[in-house]
Amino acid sequence: SRNSATLLSPSQAELDTTIPDPPDQNDRIVFIVDSRSAQQCSFCLPIPSLGQKSLQEAVVRLYGPQTGGLVSLNNLSSYSFENLAGLLNSKADQPDLEHDLSRAHWIVMAMLSDGGDISAFDLLKRFLTERPALIQQKRLIVFTLTAPYYLDATTISKLSAYYGLYSKAPPFIDTAAYLLFGELRAASAPPVSVPGIGYNLNEMLFPDVEQIIPLEFDLIPPTHVFQETTTPEPPKPPEFRIGDVIPLRAGVVYDYNRNAVPD
Repeated sequence: SRNSATLLSPSQAELDTTIPDPPDQNDRIVFIVDSRSAQQCSFCLPIPSLGQKSLQEAVVRLYGPQTGGLVSLNNLSSYSFENLAGLLNSKADQPDLEHDLSRAHWIVMAMLSDGGDISAFDLLKRFLTERPALIQQKRLIVFTLTAPYYLDATTISKLSAYYGLYSKAPPFIDTAAYLLFGELRAASAPPVSVPGIGYNLNEMLFPDVEQIIPLEFDLIPPTHVFQETTTPEPPKPPEFRIGDVIPLRAGVVYDYNRNAVPD
């Protein structure tokens, strides 16, 4: 799962400039997790698709007092997108969330697919539009745990970082924690098209027209018998005459993601 993460926005170079350091003990972090419930069958009890404190617990396990002490437990809090909906729909409903958001240094969101009664992506858009004061001077990190293409360019531009993880399984939650604390760097080429960042997968798989394809002679190397007292000499360059057929071999052709194009 560590290798499956994708940094969707901004570029890694831009991220290193805007967020040069990970959270520390003095930073207050608010986690907002898409913990909507789902039923495995019509008569099954609803269970959360993702634990509300799952990301916070991963951070504490990996970076808490028992493992390096990079975070303080008193500075961490977790909420659901239902809590965020309550804040947006009735300010008095979620005083704790509003208070924690106003004091936070980092706001970290983990989101599932765009469906169900509550759309985390719609709530994020509303939050950015309706409560901009709560995100000013804060680092807003969004992890999408399923499809990454539900946000438009305007929304993505307001995020400090936008990652695609493509799964809500526990190892991917750990990956989100590693990314948050800069212990892991994500790839830059998502496996699907993401219109919000202008990324078209079909176009990116074509050969890069700007590349220089190397050529080399495809010749059978000469066989030399060296004696122990003989000093090896560098091979002489091949000589050709007009009309000769020159065997050549092309190097690897890369696509726009710098992956080898199939032969």
